Amino acid sequence: MDPSYSVVQRLFSALERAGVESPARRVDELISRPVVSVARTQLVRDAVDLMRRRGYSQLPVFESGRCVGSISEKTILDRAARGESLESVLALKVREIMDSPLPVVNNDTPLDLVLGLLQSNYGVLVSKGENIVGILTKSDILKTKR
Repeated sequence: MDPSYSVVQRLFSALERAGVESPARRVDELISRPVVSVARTQLVRDAVDLMRRRGYSQLPVFESGRCVGSISEKTILDRAARGESLESVLALKVREIMDSPLPVVNNDTPLDLVLGLLQSNYGVLVSKGENIVGILTKSDILKTKR
């Protein structure tokens, strides 16, 4: 389990034990906009540069307006740890190493229902109708608990 998620889970449990009621929050209250993404045809090096500039550890991969995968620092570093040179990994196209697409939830989905998805995913994309309007990550959840 991701340590940051376990911290959030303990915070929510402590608030419930203390009898603190909070109105059901919806994902659209916390999402980051616009969604920063890369294309399947971009180089991994370009994705890493974008992640570094924006302070992200993962990005969704889009093609023709829909999410077809995701790329993360972890995936890139895992390849290097298995013996591939980092230079050769950075020279690959994103499509050659991308992971599964991020799940998509509707913008009015209660936040409580999304917490489970964040246990096994880097983030969730948020849609309104047919359009992706934002992204919700574990760090977005933690920002609300300052």
